[in-house]
This record gives sequence, C-alpha cells and structure tokens, in this order.
Amino acid sequence: MPDLPKTIDKIVIDEEYSMTNVASRFLLFDTNDSNRAIGFASDRGLEILQACAQRHANATFKITVELIYQSLIIHVFFREQLFPCALMVNKKENSYDNILDKLKRK
Repeated sequence: MPDLPKTIDKIVIDEEYSMTNVASRFLLFDTNDSNRAIGFASDRGLEILQACAQRHANATFKITVELIYQSLIIHVFFREQLFPCALMVNKKENSYDNILDKLKRK
C-alpha cells in the first residue's frame, strides 16, 4: 500500500489500483485538475448501471481521507451490489455535472 499523499495533485493511481483483479479496467476517470474527481467502475458495473431504471446516490463526507472532500456512491438494485464511486475534492455543482457526464459517456 502506498503512503498517503500530502496534496491532492500528488495522488497517483498505480496500474495495480486501476485494474480489477482479473485485469479489466477499474479506473473510469481522473480529471487531475483543480476540481479533481476520480471515478472507479468495472465495465460490468457500468453495464448494470445503464440497464437499471432506478439509481440512488449517496454523498458522504465522514469516511474520506483528509485530501478528499467527499465520496459519491451510486447504487443500483442488482443482486444487492454497489457500483461506481467517485471521490471529489469539493461539492460544487459543476463537479457533480462533470462526474455524471463522464459516467454517461463511458
């Protein structure tokens, strides 16, 4: 496990953390800008997210490390599994729009 970075721009997601344990893509996006957002989802998770008519989002602040403002978790009801998660450095409306737009395009 790598050491925790001291600033948001020092977060580096090594390849082993950007792939699933069966070598499929897991790092969905990393904006790597001043409003940095990092999204994780497997291809199967995205398929399920697109197929489900009902989605629920939960943004929480208390479980994140100091550099990350909040984690945004999108739930779908499919065999009680949890899918995409995005880490955000702020709660600005355009940051939410950016994440949802990236999810739509994937």
